[in-house]
Amino acid sequence: MKKGKLNPVFIIIACFFIFLRCLDLMSATGRLLQTGGRASIEELVEGYQDAINAGDAKAYLKLIPRSERTREEKQHIKEKIDEYSGNDYEMKVESTDTRTFKSIISDNAKFVLLDPVFCPIISEKDSVKVSIKKGDEYYYEMITVYKIYGKYYLDDMDVY
Repeated sequence: MKKGKLNPVFIIIACFFIFLRCLDLMSATGRLLQTGGRASIEELVEGYQDAINAGDAKAYLKLIPRSERTREEKQHIKEKIDEYSGNDYEMKVESTDTRTFKSIISDNAKFVLLDPVFCPIISEKDSVKVSIKKGDEYYYEMITVYKIYGKYYLDDMDVY
């Protein structure tokens, strides 16, 4: 009676499928564990205002999705946030405009390119008009806000 050997090709294919399954499980876990963000757009703008006024890079980084927190982005924020701190900005949401589904698809694709394994899935994208008061001056700024797993995050794609 002849003993059969397991074909090395089958072993490689089995290992490949096990690897894909593990990667899929890690991906799902990473997406569900999105840290930071705020429960509403108003709270997000308030957190943005507080982080900028205090010059707190860590607090600011918690307001952007984890996939955007690259090493370059962290360094950029740490260098630039001091330029804005101490100005006592007062920010208030003036209006919110929800974007189209097509726009959400392109931003989801951008997150996949940034972080293929742990990329978040955007459920809503809003353009938010924020009034900013600095001393006696008023001006407006448009910010892009993402809703990811029930929380709101700033889109901050300054550094790639």
